[in-house]
Amino acid sequence: MTQENNYALVFDIGSSCIKLCLGEKMDDALRILSVIKRPIGSEIRRGMVQKSQEVSLLIEEMLNELKASVDFDFEIDNSYVGINAYGMRSLPLQASFELNYERVVDDAVLDELFDEAMSNFNDQDDFDSRHTFVQEYVVDGFRTMNPAGEKPRKIDAYYKVVMGKNQIFRNLEAALDETSLQGKYHLELGVIASAVAVLSKEDKEKGVVVVDFGAETTGICVIKDDVVRHVAILPFGGQNITRDLTQIAGLSLQEAEALKIEKGNALHYTELMMRAKKENGRQLEFN
Repeated sequence: MTQENNYALVFDIGSSCIKLCLGEKMDDALRILSVIKRPIGSEIRRGMVQKSQEVSLLIEEMLNELKASVDFDFEIDNSYVGINAYGMRSLPLQASFELNYERVVDDAVLDELFDEAMSNFNDQDDFDSRHTFVQEYVVDGFRTMNPAGEKPRKIDAYYKVVMGKNQIFRNLEAALDETSLQGKYHLELGVIASAVAVLSKEDKEKGVVVVDFGAETTGICVIKDDVVRHVAILPFGGQNITRDLTQIAGLSLQEAEALKIEKGNALHYTELMMRAKKENGRQLEFN
């Protein structure tokens, strides 16, 4: 019998592996019930699905393994798919209305402002928008995040829209549509999900940069005043370091990956020098 609990499926579509997580929603938390992982190769490059059919088969295998790993039946209404595809970035948009003290700013006015701003973005036929974040409103020269109820002469709206090439989403959706996923799936930007997961309210208010370092891409998200200010996905990740080691040290990919995991770090060279001096009684030479 299917239990009447609120479950969620979360996929992480990476450049080195696909991860699948089953969680149970518990008030304001999510209890992890099972995690499945599959390595990938040329099926996905720089976060973008290249071989939709092969990715579909991998996801279907993972779904079957997931069902076998738990001792109860479950139903999924919504699945969440995190992507960090190279080329996704945030674009500033703006719109202005002259209200001449005749209209009160309400949801209808804000919707019209947003539609006006998005009309400029829609000219870019090769791109699709996925997230939009209000940066601020300026009402008769005064900055605010909540202009509702005011009756100004002029209102300006500033947004950041996160966009990517249409092919990124089409290829991924083609792969997901061929699986037995139940209910709806929602495509989410992985670096924003990472930021939400790791940052405190204070972090997001003061201002912080989140760096999600993956295999072939690195996601960057800037948050300040609890608002997403900038997003970019760069074409660089851990596999670039592994490949550099194979060329510099003459190692195989497996040997280079093992060396990177064992010896690698993200410390500044001055901190490495201080640590080496403390631990070994001498200072390392850096050429």
